[in-house]
Amino acid sequence: MSHRIVGIDAFRVPAVLAVILIHSTPTGQTEIGAPQIMNQISRFAVPFFFVLSGYFIGLRGIDSASSTFYRVARRTLPVFIVWTSLYAIVAPGGIERTLKVGTLIYTIITGGPFGYHLWFLPSLIVCTAMATWLVTNFRWFYAIIFALMLYVVGLCLSSYSGLFTGYGIWSKGIWVARATPLIGTIYVISGIYLGVHGARSDIRLWAALLASGISIHLCESWALSRVGLSQFTASEFLIGTLGSGIGAFGFAANLQKTRTLEVAAKIGRYGLGMYCVHLFFVNFLYEEQLQQNFCLYAWKSILAFVGSALVAILISRVRMLRRFVE
Repeated sequence: MSHRIVGIDAFRVPAVLAVILIHSTPTGQTEIGAPQIMNQISRFAVPFFFVLSGYFIGLRGIDSASSTFYRVARRTLPVFIVWTSLYAIVAPGGIERTLKVGTLIYTIITGGPFGYHLWFLPSLIVCTAMATWLVTNFRWFYAIIFALMLYVVGLCLSSYSGLFTGYGIWSKGIWVARATPLIGTIYVISGIYLGVHGARSDIRLWAALLASGISIHLCESWALSRVGLSQFTASEFLIGTLGSGIGAFGFAANLQKTRTLEVAAKIGRYGLGMYCVHLFFVNFLYEEQLQQNFCLYAWKSILAFVGSALVAILISRVRMLRRFVE
């Protein structure tokens, strides 16, 4: 879009920081400490980006499912390819490993073993295709119901798979749920709906939806870990995540313009670049000792955010590279 929406741009800042907090959380820890709680509170971020993408699709209008798919793919695929290649280049044995057929297919589907957070980009393309097909072929009610059914299947394959396996989350199920339209479609279609019908309403209602969604998500994560079906931080998408992701977007869309918000919006417009580059900084700053020191965990996450923002802004100064960060 040629114009900017200040509240949405500004909210990209906490959303990107939330993604960094997720990826900075120590792995393999069974106890629940402050970093683990922050990890789960931050799970609104990726759903927010899904809804955001759908919103601009709805705001622009859907000529046809195929044309919308082509537009999103043309915009997103080059970003995915460039950033995935950069992560492969700097990883030990990255190029040789990536060029293997199995790893190459795995990388295309999931973002690969190096830039694993980039799974969002191909998933967005697939979910956009499904969401726009539903919207153009069915009434809103049936389209949303079908998307919700896909989401339930996705939860059963990922965060709630322990109920069926009896011992824990099925790790491959997480990638299946992410790489297919199962998880992301409901968020994209929600964004399209808000783009078509408008997202303006009482910001307190959106804040309540965001807060209740985070609370329900935390309770679900705790309950699954309590009965031994999942580690607390292993739950990515849950029932409560629907409320937190959609609520986060609605809250952002209804923020009133202020000077502080305008400053944040100037940084947030580079959210794509910050999201893509942040794992370089997270991996460089990461230490297992972060588990015992929440202040260190928080400060290193903030440093990773600042570094990501600076790199994204610098890249944007080169006109031909701007599309990879904005």
